[in-house]
Formats: sequence, structure tokens, C-alpha cells
Amino acid sequence: MRENEAIILMKIDTEGNEKRVLVGSRGFFKAQNVLTAIVEVTPGAKIWENNSITKEEVVETLQELVNYGYWIISLWDYSVHRTTESIAKYMESPTFIQTDFVITVDKDLRALIGNQDTLDPNQIKI
Repeated sequence: MRENEAIILMKIDTEGNEKRVLVGSRGFFKAQNVLTAIVEVTPGAKIWENNSITKEEVVETLQELVNYGYWIISLWDYSVHRTTESIAKYMESPTFIQTDFVITVDKDLRALIGNQDTLDPNQIKI
């Protein structure tokens, strides 16, 4: 893959190693070459702990993506996170064991979301 080519969709499901994969692909995210990523996160299953990864490290990595201009949508409750403060607060005491995050800079998806803080799941048609 060439450095300037867009990745339309990336799926990360690495049994607790998502932080390492996100850090390893940092250059693609920083250049906004990844339009949308779906990332499984597992804060409640002690998988991070078993992989010597702290929740704080994962939060810092997610905050880095927000700083690159990405929005994070939790598929657990369809909440939308546009700021580092929002994602940090959300991950502080998660109410889920495992969920997927949609991490996106896709203009069409962001236009659909608009200023909503929580998506209506009926609004999403796949």
C-alpha cells in the first residue's frame, strides 16, 4: 500500500492488543488516510491487563486519534465523542465489557451524525 492511498475501512479485533495496532498504524491515522476504522475494545474483560496494557494507555491512544480529527462512536450506546475530554470521561467507568468503536473522519458519515451526541440506531442503514 502506498503512503498516500486511502484506507476506506479498517477492522481491528486483536483480543486486547488494539492499542498496539493503533500505535503501529499511527502514521496512517495522523495523515487521515484511514477514513473509518471499527475497533473492538474490551475494558471490562481484563484482557488489557493480561496483555500488560493499562486503560490509561488505551485512552491516551484514543485521545491521540481525536486530536488527529477523528470522531469516535461507541456501538454500545451510540454515543459520539469528538473531544479528548469526552472519550476520557466515557472510558473512565465503562458500562460495557466489550464493544466496537467506529473511528471516522469520513465526511458523509460525519454529515449524517451532525451535532448529535448520541445516534439513533434507526438512522443507520447498512
